[in-house]
Amino acid sequence: MRLLLAAVLIAAAGWSGYWWYGSGAENRAVRGWFAARDWAGFDTARTAGFPNRLDTRVQAPWLVAPDIDLTWSAPFVDLLRLSYRPGHYILALPETQFWRSTDLTVTLNSDTAQASVVFDGDPLQRASFVFDGVRLTSDAGWTARAQSLRIATDRTGPATHRVGLEAEALVVGNQPFALRITGDITLDAQNRPAGTLVAEIGDWPEALRLAARLGWLSADQFDGFLASAPLRPTGIPIVLKDGLVSLGGVTVGETPRLPVF
Repeated sequence: MRLLLAAVLIAAAGWSGYWWYGSGAENRAVRGWFAARDWAGFDTARTAGFPNRLDTRVQAPWLVAPDIDLTWSAPFVDLLRLSYRPGHYILALPETQFWRSTDLTVTLNSDTAQASVVFDGDPLQRASFVFDGVRLTSDAGWTARAQSLRIATDRTGPATHRVGLEAEALVVGNQPFALRITGDITLDAQNRPAGTLVAEIGDWPEALRLAARLGWLSADQFDGFLASAPLRPTGIPIVLKDGLVSLGGVTVGETPRLPVF
C-alpha cells in the first residue's frame, strides 16, 4: 500500500511538473507569436487549465490588414487545447467583436462564437469558424443578422486552400437572402489571395441593388455589373487576381496581403 501511494504521489508530482513546464512554454509561445508580427498585438496573456489543458486567455487582442485599412479587435480570445495535442487549438471568442476602417465601424454580436484551428508544424492546415445568432451593426446605419455563419478553410496544396462561407437565414436590413461562397484560393508571390470563388445568392439582382443603396458598390460598378454579367439565378463568380477583386467581371476592390500565420 505504501509503495502504491508513493508511486501515485511521484506520478502526480511528475505530471504537475510537466504541466507547469508546458504552461510556461505555451504562454511564451503565444506571446512570441504576437511579438513576431507587427500586424498583431494584445494587452496581457495568462495560461491556466491544470491538469490536462493549456488554456490561454489573451486580453484585448487586435489584428490589422494595413493594405485595406481594416482592423479586428475584441475584449479577449481564449486559446484552448489539450496538453497532448500541440497543433490543435479551439478558439472561444467573445459575444462582441469589432471591425474598423477609417470611415466605418462594424460591431459583430453573436450568441456563440468559436473556432477550431489545426496547424501542421507552422503552416495552417485547416480552420473552421462557427457563429450562431449573428447580429451586425454599422455606424453607417445598416444592419444584418443571420441564424448562423460558418466559415471553413482546408489546405489542399503547399499554398492553396479550399474555402467556404455559408450564412443561414441571412437578413440585410429587412431583406432576406441565401448566401453560400465556395472556391479554391492560392497565395501569390506577394501573399495576395488569387483564385475564383462562386457566390450562390438566392436573388442576386436584389442583392446588388441593396449593395448599391448601402454604398457597398458605386453606381458605375452596379451599372457595369448589370451590363456585363449574364442573367443567372445563382453562381456569381468572384475573381481574385493581381491584387484586385472582380464581381461578375467588374472590379470592386483590392485584395490585401495576407499574413502568414
